[in-house]
Amino acid sequence: MSALVQALERLNQLVAAAVARAQEAMPEGDRYRGLYVNEVEVERLLARPVGEVPFSAGRLAGDSLPASIVSRFQLSPFDADVLVLALAQEVDLRYERLFGYLHDDVTRRQPTVGLALMLLCGTPEERIVARRSFDPDGPLLRHHLVELSKEGTSELSRSLRLDRALLGHLLGQQGLDEELAPYAELVQAPMAADGGALDLLPLQTGERPRLERLLERVQDAERRSPVTLRLAGMSSPRAYAAAIARALGAPLVVAQSADPRVVPRLALDAALRGAVLFVDRAVAAAPAWGRVHAPCFLLAGAGFAPSLGGERVTLDEPKSSERRRWWQSCLAAQGLRAEEEDVALVSGRFRIGLDAIERATAQLAADTGLVTQQHPAQVGHDRRSGAL
Repeated sequence: MSALVQALERLNQLVAAAVARAQEAMPEGDRYRGLYVNEVEVERLLARPVGEVPFSAGRLAGDSLPASIVSRFQLSPFDADVLVLALAQEVDLRYERLFGYLHDDVTRRQPTVGLALMLLCGTPEERIVARRSFDPDGPLLRHHLVELSKEGTSELSRSLRLDRALLGHLLGQQGLDEELAPYAELVQAPMAADGGALDLLPLQTGERPRLERLLERVQDAERRSPVTLRLAGMSSPRAYAAAIARALGAPLVVAQSADPRVVPRLALDAALRGAVLFVDRAVAAAPAWGRVHAPCFLLAGAGFAPSLGGERVTLDEPKSSERRRWWQSCLAAQGLRAEEEDVALVSGRFRIGLDAIERATAQLAADTGLVTQQHPAQVGHDRRSGAL
């Protein structure tokens, strides 16, 4: 956070310098400047050489954003500075008035593409090159780090808005953004990595090394593209997703949207928080999930997500002993206890999936008035001791 504050302080210095240059270039004494254009202003605009701007400053010195974000999303120094510019008004409302002054239009209180180019580039040549950052295939728009307004008479006049997931991440927000909350569920918080969690998975012969190699890719700090894992051959992919998230020490987010406007933002949120993004079976077949660019970790049941591609790992259906361990873990997570004989009887008689076991124990806790916020996959487990 301190580096971000320092970047905003450097931005403040740039804005102050730009305001000083704008004051020199603009006529004084007109209290309605920015609300209309008079003949003197028309002559001044016509006299200005093509491509020249009333002020310019240059890029922010030093690192604008955390190095992990810059590296993961392949941001140029100008890209990073644009994100700081878009962040400014989210932490200090005085920037809205300053942006209006620099635009010479009090109604334009958000940073625009044109303002970013004028403020952060020192020469016309630099502005031409930097404008490519706002191409659809550039990292700012491809990863949905910023949103360009649809309003504007030209590309330069379109305003910039920082994605709210990125805003929350930069400001230390832990939960899902309110715009994403209706479309996803954060069901497991970050925790210490537990490699033993993979012992829960009834992997077919030879699949364990493949899964471990894939998880090594997920943990690669230099990874810049999504990793997709489809779990095949079983009926409880969400339960196994929780075990994989625990093995990574990562949050688990369950996506419940097929909206092409929401999907890339959920992927961005997962990439920023380092979460396992499990795609719920009801929406996994949506084409939008096959077009994710953010370097996140997507996980879904293979039967529900034929278009996702990526790695495929096959698991067997859980045996009675594995269901028994899951019953024990879920009961413990809900603050409930049961005799070993009763757990064995239930797990043998009711051949239900692990997701259904989670729901059953949660309902049992609700019926008995017990409340817990601990997810079953957060309970320590070890095959040898018989605990999940």
